[in-house]
Amino acid sequence: MEEDETPYNEGITKINPAALKAIASARVETLAQEKQTHQSYQPPCPVQSIVSSTTLKAKASIHITQLARPKDRKELEENPNVWKVSHGAKKRSSFSKEYQSFPHLSQEKLKQKVVAPSS
Repeated sequence: MEEDETPYNEGITKINPAALKAIASARVETLAQEKQTHQSYQPPCPVQSIVSSTTLKAKASIHITQLARPKDRKELEENPNVWKVSHGAKKRSSFSKEYQSFPHLSQEKLKQKVVAPSS
């Protein structure tokens, strides 16, 4: 290690003389002040609470135990393509769904109302 380099655990040995003569602006002085707590601030409540002995001795019902268990992944093991989207679903357009929801309008009128996405 050279003389100019100092380890992080030691203080700065050389201070620039200009830094010693520097005067902070009013804005820097304002920013340097500590932040005041709000007048209606309340410290957090203690975490500890009293638990009755009957609560400590309680047993979960069979239904609650079943709900707490993670779901089986048998379906995924049997069919690894569970999440695969079919080719027909990919080709399906939203226009045909809109046409089904407005049967009283003709397909030409719907095409006029549908704005084609810009590409």
